[in-house]
Amino acid sequence: MRLCPGVVGAIVPWNFPLMLLMWKVCPALAMGNTVVLKPATFTRLSALLFAEVCAEAGLPPGVLNVVTGPGTMGSLLAEHLDVDKVAFTGSTEVSFVELLTWVTVVPSMLRRCWLYK
Repeated sequence: MRLCPGVVGAIVPWNFPLMLLMWKVCPALAMGNTVVLKPATFTRLSALLFAEVCAEAGLPPGVLNVVTGPGTMGSLLAEHLDVDKVAFTGSTEVSFVELLTWVTVVPSMLRRCWLYK
């Protein structure tokens, strides 16, 4: 039996923003998780529209949350201790800046993160 992590942080890049958003958000929601989505700075409108459609479809408030802002917001999302799992798609350079810094700051949470280079 698999248990849902709880709060999933999803960080999506600028290329194929809606498709990559769906690949992260839909499975997480289907498993009963709450999602905090951080879209790329330049493609945030597709994420906001998706959240609006989800609200109109009857998704309860607070289940899907969209956080917009600069790239540093992704780091803050990945570092937050209430986020149980992080789904990240992006360049290797950005992943090591955002996630590796987080792993060295919070070594007890290393089990949450796998980095492949």
